[in-house]
Amino acid sequence: MGCGSSTTATGGSSNTPVNRPGRTKPPITFVVNQEKQGGPESEISSLIQVKTVSFLIAENCPAHHTDEYDITEHKSQPKLVVRRGQAFKIQVELDRPYDQAKDKLSLEFDIGSHPTQTNGTFIKVDLDGKEEKNQWNAKIHNSKETTLIISVLPPPTCIIGRWGIHIRVSNKNSKDEKTPYAYKIYTHEHRIYILFNPWCKEDTVYLDDEGLKTEYVLNDSGKIYFGSKYRIRPRAWNFGQFDGDVLDCVLDILEDSTLDVAARNDSILVVRKLSALVNNIGDNGILVGNWSGNYKNGTSPVVWCGSVAIFEEYYKTKKPVKYGQCWVFSGVMTTACRTLGIPTRSVTNFASAHDTDASITIDKHYDINHKPIKKHNKDSVWNFHVWNDVWMSRPDLDGDNGGWQATDATPQETSDGVFCCGPCPLKALKSGDVNVPYDGHFIFAEMNADRVDWQEDEEGKFNVVKVTPSSIGFFISTHLPKCKGVSTGRGPCSDKRWEDITSEYKHSEGSNDEKVALNKANKHSTRPGEIYGHTDSNQDVKFELKEKDDIVYGQPYGVDIIMENQSGNSREVAISITLESLTSAGITDNIVRDTDDHIVIPAGESMTHYIPN
Repeated sequence: MGCGSSTTATGGSSNTPVNRPGRTKPPITFVVNQEKQGGPESEISSLIQVKTVSFLIAENCPAHHTDEYDITEHKSQPKLVVRRGQAFKIQVELDRPYDQAKDKLSLEFDIGSHPTQTNGTFIKVDLDGKEEKNQWNAKIHNSKETTLIISVLPPPTCIIGRWGIHIRVSNKNSKDEKTPYAYKIYTHEHRIYILFNPWCKEDTVYLDDEGLKTEYVLNDSGKIYFGSKYRIRPRAWNFGQFDGDVLDCVLDILEDSTLDVAARNDSILVVRKLSALVNNIGDNGILVGNWSGNYKNGTSPVVWCGSVAIFEEYYKTKKPVKYGQCWVFSGVMTTACRTLGIPTRSVTNFASAHDTDASITIDKHYDINHKPIKKHNKDSVWNFHVWNDVWMSRPDLDGDNGGWQATDATPQETSDGVFCCGPCPLKALKSGDVNVPYDGHFIFAEMNADRVDWQEDEEGKFNVVKVTPSSIGFFISTHLPKCKGVSTGRGPCSDKRWEDITSEYKHSEGSNDEKVALNKANKHSTRPGEIYGHTDSNQDVKFELKEKDDIVYGQPYGVDIIMENQSGNSREVAISITLESLTSAGITDNIVRDTDDHIVIPAGESMTHYIPN
């Protein structure tokens, strides 16, 4: 097996997709708590009083596409969830009519443990009707007797997370400038959740297609693909980004991480940090990876069929959940990003390479007798590997690098000393611009590296004996959005919701554009110029290993080697056959069979040599 398994997933009821019919949320009103006051008692007693504040959840949440979150309809403590760059309203009940000439009201918002104005974690907004672009704005939308409807507009660059809200009241005209300023601050008992907004053109995660937003932000179930490049199969997955405590759990792990609260306005940095936090290596992340086959102290990765149960366990215990493999890491990453409002899809790459030395080649080393040298063979190829794409602009980069960005939460190699990966623009990967942040070298090799065979000579030097292009990265797959119809059913997958997005990652195999991309990527590898240009033109006997699609565990099997003599003379071929068992990560484990043979092939003829297991 590769990083996955063909076992059918089953799971508990907490992973079952929830049927979400239209729901009516009652208007929720809270009594605010007076937090502090200052100034002379005579002045304080004259101030207008805030009695209650309503977050108008039933009006705000549908307008912000957040009404599916369970926390917005909690019976005793419903929460307001909105998106940045889009206005929301609150209703304030006062003890007397608001007098604009006399009374002064302002809103204060804060986030984090030490909010300050200088880093954007403490915001003060006067209700003066003035609007400033890309700043917090607030105004009185409607005033009737003792009721105010206030419209609040957080900027499209707002920090995402849970914001505290306070109402400061004071008098506009003081009797004497020397008299201490009198004020009262009322604090709401609940915080407001502000998320990324793919409906806002100024937000970095803006996606200009309603059907795609429905799939990549609002769809809470889908499919993740596994198997081999010969036979691709779907695995149903419940992402459940709106369920229970999922949103709170994701915000908690971000708050507890090393990512500064002020940096949580940046979708690039948030995604990069999440790719580290979904795995538990180096921090108290969500999932423990396990490819050993021994899952005695936890849950086998093949049992999970959704993310919700994983988040529930982590939120309850605050300890990493056991166990996950690539498709589980990807499913959890999709949930984490979608719950924050970032368009995300799970992506499967078949014949996926793991390049350990940034050479952008998958290297296999042999001794003088054509036997593999295990200690040198660190690179590997998984039969499939699952990662993620996230949608966002890249204002940090020159040129047009917006759109889908590859990111990977499965811990494979460190990046900046941390087990994280991406985001890296697919446009850059396709053109071979692997120096574009983040981790372009590694992701490019996963889906477009060449296999290179090295053989040791009598002097102990390794020489390239074979380069095999077009052997890595096939049928890069994802769940087809409903707005695109159904799949044609062509190729190795019959599922109607299967989409092949290989062309978004790389040019057609063997095309001039692909060669240009490979050469460009190679220039930034650890072995620039050493491999490309090598050909097998001096070999007039061609070999093809005919792999089998379905192999039944525990049953004997064999493979065929097809040899074609393209010369005008007979050729004696020396065959060295080594059959190795591999770990689920594609790394050599044990040698199962090791034999040698000699075959004479007449000129211009082909022969098939059968190898039993």
